[in-house]
Parts: sequence; structure tokens; C-alpha cells
Amino acid sequence: MSNNDKNKVSIKAPIVPDGGWGWLIVFASFMIHFVMDGITYSMGQVFLEPMRKELSLDRASVSSIFGILPAVTLGAGPIATVLTNMYGCRTVAIAGTCIASLGIGFALMYLPAIVSVGFYFEQKRTFAMGVAVCGSGVGTFVLSYVINGIVPLPQEPSEQRRLERKTRKQFKQKQIAQCLVSQNVPTTSDNSGVDGYASFFGFFSGGSVTLTAIVLIDIVGIDKLSDAFGVVLLFVGVATAIGTPIVGGMRDAFSHFTRPFLWPYLIFGSCTVISGVILFAIPFLQRKKPSDVHIEMDVNKFYSGKDRLSQEQQQKI
Repeated sequence: MSNNDKNKVSIKAPIVPDGGWGWLIVFASFMIHFVMDGITYSMGQVFLEPMRKELSLDRASVSSIFGILPAVTLGAGPIATVLTNMYGCRTVAIAGTCIASLGIGFALMYLPAIVSVGFYFEQKRTFAMGVAVCGSGVGTFVLSYVINGIVPLPQEPSEQRRLERKTRKQFKQKQIAQCLVSQNVPTTSDNSGVDGYASFFGFFSGGSVTLTAIVLIDIVGIDKLSDAFGVVLLFVGVATAIGTPIVGGMRDAFSHFTRPFLWPYLIFGSCTVISGVILFAIPFLQRKKPSDVHIEMDVNKFYSGKDRLSQEQQQKI
């Protein structure tokens, strides 16, 4: 037996339960998304117009205020990554819930809620991740009605109601097919059309939210999921902080147009299409790595402190 053979050891990859206790982790992640995203995406419909009227601000200024919370939540992803690697998902998530009222706790809740699900599932990982992030849509839907019930909207004048019914009737007559709903978004002037498009868009965009962690695992592996997801959240947070006031400013700039939402819709819609096209290039740039059940590694490197696979996963979980 050579010296190289003596310095190598065969270790078994950690067993992924793919169920059992993992479903409780999925439920916990679901509730985190339910509360966190429900609050984040519902507060705008309550405070947007009152803040504009009381503070005499334009949409760009008010939109920047509402963009602070998601920007901090996502931009603090690297900080949450460091803390998760040090103390584990459970400790960081609990700490995040305790300090959520300070405005930074959501960041410590979001990343562990995604990463922890990945450690408990392998074959059913995509389905489990989809169930977990589904709490975001359910929370936004439910809490929006709760907030509207707590803060009732003022009644509209009768003449405006009549015009609204007339507009809605004309709008319905012009609809040819549901598959063309995205082409009618810039011309939509009432809530019924916007709600229809939002449902259609949200149904298909939910796949991108669910598959983000899955794609990252395929690219960097389960060991580096926490680090990679933190970097992704940082970029999304910066984009949220910059994009929100830009959209509000464009809405004010094109307010005198017949279709003020047209150019923002086209510009940011093009960015979404381009990002999808770029995603297709990843398989061609990624090097294929063999995945074996047993991992062969040098003993000296194994005890150097960088390749402790099972120990790191136990700490993160």
C-alpha cells in the first residue's frame, strides 16, 4: 500500500431524511414566509395614499420608503449567512423573530428558512421548497384582507362608481382570450384587470422563487448553499432599494400619458426576459462534477478545517 493510499479515507455522505422531521421544518419555513412576506407586501396598500396626501410627497419618495424593508431584508443576506454558518439555522431564525420589530430581524429569518429545507430533503427537495415558499403568496393574500378590514378604505362617490362599472363592462367586452392578458396590462385602468394579471403573473413567477435555491444547489452544491443564497439576497436587496424609487419616479414622469404604466412595464419586463435567457447559458458554462456516495479526500486536507462536510451541515441544521 502506497503512502498516498494511507493518507486517504473514505467517508459516507450525510443521510438526508427526505421526510419525517423535515416536514416540520417545511411547516416552520412556510409560517416564516407567511408572516414576513405578508407584512412586507401588504403594508403598501394601506399607507401609500395616506402618506402621499398627509406628507405631500410624490410616488418616487413614498415608494423609496416602502422599499427600505425588503431592501434591508434581502441586502443583509451576507450577514445572515455568516451568522448561520457560526450558530446554525435554528438559533439565527429564533433570534430573527425576537428582533423583527427592529427592522433587521426579517433578514435573519429568511435565509435560514430556505437553507434549512435544503438540508432535510434531496429527492423531494423541489416539492418541499415549493411548499415552504408558498407561504409568501398565502400570507400576502390573507394579510391584505386582514389589513383592509382593520383600516377600511373610504367610500367612492356615486358618479365614480357608475363610471367604474361602465369601464369594467367595456373592458370585459374587449377581452379576447385569457392567454393575451399580459398584452393588456399597460391599458388596464381598473382593479379587476390588474387583479387578473397579478394572479396570472404570480402563478408562473412563483416557480422562480421556488427554484432559486434548487438551482443554486445544482451550481454550487448543498455545502455552499448558505453562502451562495446570501450573495443572491444581497443583489436582490440592492435591486429592490434602487428599483422601487425608480418605478415610482417613472410613474410620476409618465402620469400625464394615457398609459402611464406602459414604459415601466416594458423596461422591467425586458429585464426579466433577459435574466431568463442568461439562465440558459449556465449549463454550458458549468463544469460537470461527478457525485459519488463515498467521498475520497486526503487526510491532511480533511483535518485542515475547510473540508469538514458533515460537521458543517450538523452545525447549520
